Amino acid sequence: METWFRRLAEVPGVNYQPLSSIDRRQLPGHDLVPKVDRYSFDGKVHESLSWPTREGTTGASPASEWKTEPRKDETEAQTTLRQLQEALELPGTLSNYHFLIQASHEALRSFAREEPWVLDEVEKLCWLDIRLINAHPSIATLEPISVDDKGMAKVIAERRGDRRFFHVLAFHQLISMYEREGYLREALEVAKIGQKFEQCLGKVEEIEERIRLAEAQADAA
Repeated sequence: METWFRRLAEVPGVNYQPLSSIDRRQLPGHDLVPKVDRYSFDGKVHESLSWPTREGTTGASPASEWKTEPRKDETEAQTTLRQLQEALELPGTLSNYHFLIQASHEALRSFAREEPWVLDEVEKLCWLDIRLINAHPSIATLEPISVDDKGMAKVIAERRGDRRFFHVLAFHQLISMYEREGYLREALEVAKIGQKFEQCLGKVEEIEERIRLAEAQADAA
């Protein structure tokens, strides 16, 4: 079972600073506590979280369920960012927070042409997600294969490409942004972290070579 937290700011190792303008006590569901449900399957005991609702219970946390209302004179990009900031003040799991951040920076990126300011927020959110995953690698870890049939296990392993971690957009997004702006050392820093999680494979060597070529050209000038 994945551990839950009252808000992202309480997750160790992430150093997330919420906006002081958001009063989480005014957000519905801010004080909810999940019930731990235990059940047996395939001879093993499993655990899941269920959150109370007016109708009963749900497997969706307050953070993942949160939908904000647009404000007057607020652009769609501003609403998108505020919704994330509010959601991160609500109870949820590590995976909830990761997917909320990822969906938000991906959505914000689409507004960049009309609202260039979002690129700074995309950069911040990508780094936030990377810090979250770096501190808690289990978020991006593929579930271990636990099947008795060895042939089926082989098929699943081949389908995954024998990977241990799933695709995390923040690494790819941030490297692309830095490369486009010519910040190769910053891109290299991200690529080195991503390498630990099987992200952007081959990028470290590629960027290091580009840096060597750039330095050689500068020395020859």
